[in-house]
Amino acid sequence: EIPYTPLTLLGHGQKGVVEKVRHAHSSAIYARKTYRLSPRSARQRALDRAAYVREIEITRRLQKHRHIVRVVASYSTSDTLAVILEPAADGGDLKTYLARYAAGDVETRRDMQRTLYHAYGCLASGLAFMHSQRIRHRDVKPENILVHGTEVLFADFGISRDYSGKADSWTDGRADAFTAKYCAPEVQDQGVRSSRSDVWALGCVFLLLYSAVWESDVI
Repeated sequence: EIPYTPLTLLGHGQKGVVEKVRHAHSSAIYARKTYRLSPRSARQRALDRAAYVREIEITRRLQKHRHIVRVVASYSTSDTLAVILEPAADGGDLKTYLARYAAGDVETRRDMQRTLYHAYGCLASGLAFMHSQRIRHRDVKPENILVHGTEVLFADFGISRDYSGKADSWTDGRADAFTAKYCAPEVQDQGVRSSRSDVWALGCVFLLLYSAVWESDVI
């Protein structure tokens, strides 16, 4: 029997859901990301499973850094694959956090500002570590950054690329997935991409933080 009890839905997408869960024995709270395997064909299910396993393996490689989510456990059923992650971010993702900040009163905003001020260094450190481990995130954006207490953490390595077997981080050809608002010009133009493309995306996130905290219309 799977020892995790669902508590609340944290998010969902085309390929699965993220829930807050409680461990049946320890009562510890985690996030559970459940991936649905394609019902179309055995080949597609195998491809899906390989992609999800790759995401879990990349997350495990990076989880020693304090600003990257950590894998606690993983398991599979006939039609799903699930990963248990910590922390179950109490502040939600950065997009949600900034919306709550914008709507908050003066006292609430003052408390939240401390987290936002620290976010710059935390995220820069996390991305530098990621690249030192020869991983490109490839989808840095507020929805993939979590807030827990006063900490911010990178999450969602679903389209990340491991370039540890290559001399450099460059790739070309068609960029199969990206978020236009945060992607570097070379990504949108289907040009040569590298770890520098992550740095551009994080710079866009930094501009968003600046705009929110200092109430500027810079973006």
